[in-house]
Amino acid sequence: MFDMNELPATPDEIATYTQGACHIFALALHRHLGAGLVIVTDPKRTMPAPAGGKAVDRVLHVFAVIGTLAYDIASEIRARDIAGVSRLVCRARKLEVQTLRSETELRAFVQRRSDDAERPLRPYTDADIEGAWTIARRILPRRLTASKAA
Repeated sequence: MFDMNELPATPDEIATYTQGACHIFALALHRHLGAGLVIVTDPKRTMPAPAGGKAVDRVLHVFAVIGTLAYDIASEIRARDIAGVSRLVCRARKLEVQTLRSETELRAFVQRRSDDAERPLRPYTDADIEGAWTIARRILPRRLTASKAA
């Protein structure tokens, strides 16, 4: 199922984009390739609600989806298998898989400040997205990135 380039992600890159920055990698593919965003959440573990706001579920992972395939820093899987793979990897019995229409929808899960305990995903910058895109161009199948080299 894997069709990654000959220069795979390093252990440090895999750790970064599977332990707190998966959304940044997915957003790089979203911005540069038009990939869809799929978020996997744990509805049994919600973040504390902000004053006057709505609580959000804990995020387990964010995937980029292109066609029938889903991508993250370490894998290419069938999009229809996201729930099953996530249950195995995250050891979660109950999870929700939601397709997001835009980066704006994802921002509901992103911290507004580095000390924001009410949102599960860390803040990011355009430079973070471009850094992830540099890695993505190196490791993703060339059929995806060849026409979008810049």
